[in-house]
Amino acid sequence: MSRRIRVVLVAVAVLLHACAPPSPVASPVGGISGIALAGPTCPVERPGDPACAPRPVAGATILIRDATGADVATVVTDAAGRFQVTLSPGDYTVVGQPVEGLMGHPEPLHVNVAEGDVTIELSYDTGIR
Repeated sequence: MSRRIRVVLVAVAVLLHACAPPSPVASPVGGISGIALAGPTCPVERPGDPACAPRPVAGATILIRDATGADVATVVTDAAGRFQVTLSPGDYTVVGQPVEGLMGHPEPLHVNVAEGDVTIELSYDTGIR
């Protein structure tokens, strides 16, 4: 092969490499996982008594809002009161919605998501005193 053809082939290879789209870079993924619990469950709480432990809140709707206040996700707790949502890193507010039969709703929680999961607990009030 002549020198001129080799030079042209090398130039074409360099140009093709320069015009290729950049390799995708994986963005870090994290999220929020948690549990919604309702308590108290006994009129007189007795520490260590499993009969008076908070109970899971199944079917609770949980809103996830970004730093601007926009809803970015809605999840519903499972039968064990658990939920999980995958999110990009950033600041979020977790807002538990009212549940029939329980008083009010949990205070909003501000969460910073980095790589990995942040685990939280939402506390609902049963109204038992």
